[in-house]
Amino acid sequence: MSGSTSPQPGATYTGQVHPTGMTVLYDPSCPIVDICFVHGFTGHPERTWQSKKRAMNSEPSFQKLSKRAKLGQFTISTSDRGGSAHAEPQSAVFWPRDLLPGVIPHSRVLTFGYDTNIRHSFNGPISQNRLSDHAKDFLAALQDCRRHHSRRPLIFVAHSLGGLLVKDTLRLSKSFDPIQPDAYDIYMSTSSLFFFGTPHAGADPRNTLHKIICNLTRILCFRVNEEIVQALMPGAERSKLLAEDFPKWTFDRDWNIFSFQEEFAHSALGVKIVEDDSSCVNDPRHERTVHIKADHVDMCRFTSCDDPEFNKVCAALRQALEKLPSGQRDCQLGATECHRHASPEASSSMLSSKQVDTILERLTFDGIDARYWTLRSPQRKTCQWLLNHPSYKSWVDSSKTRDHHGFFWIKGKPGTGKSISMKYLDLKARRSMKNRIVLRFFFNARGAELEHSTEGMYRSLLWQLLKALPSNSLDSYPLTQLYSLDGAASLPVETLKEAFSSVLANVPSHEIYCFVDALDECAEEEIRQMIGFFEEIGESTALGELNTRVCFSSRHYPYITIRRSLQLILEDENDHSKDIQEYIESQLKIDNNDRDSIKDEIFDLSSKIFLWVALVVDILNKENDRGGDVSVRGRLDQIPRGLHELFQDILTRDNESIEEMILCIQWILFAKRPLQPMELYFAIRIGSHPNSDTSLNCDMHIDHINRFNLNASKGLAEVTKKGATIQFIHESVRDYLLRDGGLDTLLRSQIPRMNWSEGSSHNTLRDICLKQIHAGNTARESADKESSGSDMPFLQYAFLGLDQVNFLTNFPTDVRHHSNQVDILYLLAEQNLASLIHVHPQRHRSFLVPDGKERFPNPLVTAMAFGNNEAVFALALEFTRERFAANRPQDFKQVEQELRTMPQRVLRLIRKSFLLTMLAESGIGVTRFSYTQ
Repeated sequence: MSGSTSPQPGATYTGQVHPTGMTVLYDPSCPIVDICFVHGFTGHPERTWQSKKRAMNSEPSFQKLSKRAKLGQFTISTSDRGGSAHAEPQSAVFWPRDLLPGVIPHSRVLTFGYDTNIRHSFNGPISQNRLSDHAKDFLAALQDCRRHHSRRPLIFVAHSLGGLLVKDTLRLSKSFDPIQPDAYDIYMSTSSLFFFGTPHAGADPRNTLHKIICNLTRILCFRVNEEIVQALMPGAERSKLLAEDFPKWTFDRDWNIFSFQEEFAHSALGVKIVEDDSSCVNDPRHERTVHIKADHVDMCRFTSCDDPEFNKVCAALRQALEKLPSGQRDCQLGATECHRHASPEASSSMLSSKQVDTILERLTFDGIDARYWTLRSPQRKTCQWLLNHPSYKSWVDSSKTRDHHGFFWIKGKPGTGKSISMKYLDLKARRSMKNRIVLRFFFNARGAELEHSTEGMYRSLLWQLLKALPSNSLDSYPLTQLYSLDGAASLPVETLKEAFSSVLANVPSHEIYCFVDALDECAEEEIRQMIGFFEEIGESTALGELNTRVCFSSRHYPYITIRRSLQLILEDENDHSKDIQEYIESQLKIDNNDRDSIKDEIFDLSSKIFLWVALVVDILNKENDRGGDVSVRGRLDQIPRGLHELFQDILTRDNESIEEMILCIQWILFAKRPLQPMELYFAIRIGSHPNSDTSLNCDMHIDHINRFNLNASKGLAEVTKKGATIQFIHESVRDYLLRDGGLDTLLRSQIPRMNWSEGSSHNTLRDICLKQIHAGNTARESADKESSGSDMPFLQYAFLGLDQVNFLTNFPTDVRHHSNQVDILYLLAEQNLASLIHVHPQRHRSFLVPDGKERFPNPLVTAMAFGNNEAVFALALEFTRERFAANRPQDFKQVEQELRTMPQRVLRLIRKSFLLTMLAESGIGVTRFSYTQ
């Protein structure tokens, strides 16, 4: 540990890590626990856990090499066989040795290596050990290094395949009871297990990736132990047996399981190596799951004690130490140097106000309360009956919580006024319940992703709860994970749920009321899981452990069963009908002698749908003000009776600005994100008037833009009060247009011969984006006008919304330094544009011979020549993936023949670098292995 002193007097470090067997990294004078690290498939006991210092929170990516074509650039300079680890630069951080002792100084740190390497055939045979053979070796190594302290508590930290090896070793250890006590003690002494990306149910659900790796190794004369590879496959017999037995052992020994999951997809593959459902053991009682902001390779590499991802692991380790026997735990907690390298604030039992502020900042998001503030306030004298309804009065009565577990569910048809009712109840609760905490979240399917996801709901509720509580009442542990997370990233739902429930448990005396509106505007599976979570809170409320009440509102479908709750159906309530009549009375402003009968007819036709009433009243008021030939009653007779039919009537009644109306609907429906008023204005203008100026006119006022958008949507769109984006006035408008085929019916009635499918709508939006991008480029190149794009409000979205596949298909290839026939795939390989390679229609043609005369024989060699590792991997992966998808593994023979016909210098390059680079960076494979010729 260069440049530092021992965290504990008398401690010793090792400077050499052996590639196989057990190495003691740190040995304090009085250890209370052994922490043993186990690498994964083709990993290394040091390099798997070693990271070069890099910028904090940087996403994983391949090392960028020089763009100059250097065919001799890829070299391997050392061998791992039978020798010490390759000397790393001084900036490398091997955290089990360099960081961990400073955090837990009374732990002995071990690392175990075993041989699953891939080797070229020139370097001799590969290890034929099966997983069970490695388990025997591992168990023997543990016994040897723990011979004098065989019952010292033991914590395992394992990456990928290493987790399966640990489980198999525990199985073997348990089998020695009572014939070999020393071997059995490994099972009995295990206290906690840390799994980093362990494929408990197998890696790569499509079974493609490992097949690709195996076939590529054969092509290039490399060898791999196929039995080990098979152990990683979904449905592998060994994994199934371990998965069946492991929960029994966990229950028997009350182990603590910490499952760390990769948050990022692999940069070259575009997918996670081990999906979340495979990288956990699904044991809520004993397991904590946490996401690491890295891909499968880098998830177990940390740069410093200030690395937020390292702080997550430290928090879990501290919890694991709390589970040690009391003697060892007291020794650990009493150590004065235990947290010397950690943040001073992190060691406090309570969160500081600064830490709470950081968590609040990371929980909040744009649109966190947008739907609530967009809703109109309830009309005067309406909704008041809700407070006197028997179900509501029972809900707030604490003596009756055993009957309903604190649940109150308001249901109704679309447009009946559920959200307005929820806003009323929330307002009244905040005004009248002064000593209670009131929380709310209104799902909004028309908003950004977090506005209609349970992640957004948990973030919002927790944000409000923390703001309502004094910081000195918040225990630090439940919120440690959130304190470590980057606020720009998506926050793990399980972490949010646990933090929310933990905070509730810390303040059981507080009465807490939650209003959650529009459950039907979130994905059904998310809602079902959320209901299960709140049911657990409800059970605690019924038992008197918590004092929390939850009010939901939703449509009747989808139907979700909840064991105990109170329920109110809006359209079945007489008082709801009176509210509609009160609204008509106060809002219908017509000077017609027949006003009373018109009021009655509106109510009779409404089917108790508040939204229908509001739209019809507005239409009749405009008709009255217009004073046209058609009387108010005549207009009422023309209005359709159903809500969806009314939407169609509003959109098609006049023939004014039809093209603008169509574009407006398409943009609101299919934009990648909600558009701001100015963006929508220019998007419509560019689509309907291609030659119009796309830059912002300084004389243009926002009121003019809002009026234009309102007219284009025929009054069915509105601007949100927070975030200032455009959305439909109600989710039923979207339902009419998409679910009920309204968009197709509407547009075919206007232009019968056009294809108005969703796909063609996306094409229309793409063309508009391309027009704006072209205009932006023209403006920049103009001699008399310099433009950064800031005066083109739609330009930023245009880049976001462009469809890459179609863009690549029609990409012009008239570029310098290449022939006129150069293929786009060749250019993508040269520029290391791996993401575009993955979506290119001909991405599988890695060995494509250029039509014209180019510098290199095909895209693959081009990528290698320029040192473009990401492109190398993308081209190889797409080629092999396509062969398996087409069930044509025989094509690999053709590849091998093509390789043999290449010049020897190119073939040596491929053998030395292509597969090595691919495997070294893929996370499935090797970090380094030997090759000599």
